[in-house]
Amino acid sequence: MLILAHFSVPFYSYYLTDRLLKKYKDKKELFLYSCVVGLAGLTPDIFRAHLTLSSRYNAFSHTAFAPLIALVVSVLAVFFLQIPKRFLFWIPVAVTTHLLLDAVIRRY
Repeated sequence: MLILAHFSVPFYSYYLTDRLLKKYKDKKELFLYSCVVGLAGLTPDIFRAHLTLSSRYNAFSHTAFAPLIALVVSVLAVFFLQIPKRFLFWIPVAVTTHLLLDAVIRRY
């Protein structure tokens, strides 16, 4: 799957959802948090890039444990880095979106 899709699907999901809910008055903060969610969608490829289809399915970052690890990391980030609590939902969703895109579109 193209790296752009792994970044842009979580990015725009977060951006448009929070834009519709009007949670942010500062557009820079909204853009920054959208980038964080977009980068969370890239993390399975950042930790272990897959150049072939077989290496993708053998990588630990592309298993069902990846969203659980993302949830643990987001819990730690919320408590220690003081980021908003909505990231407890959005970071695991971004990782899960990455895995779903890889499962649906197998060409890349």
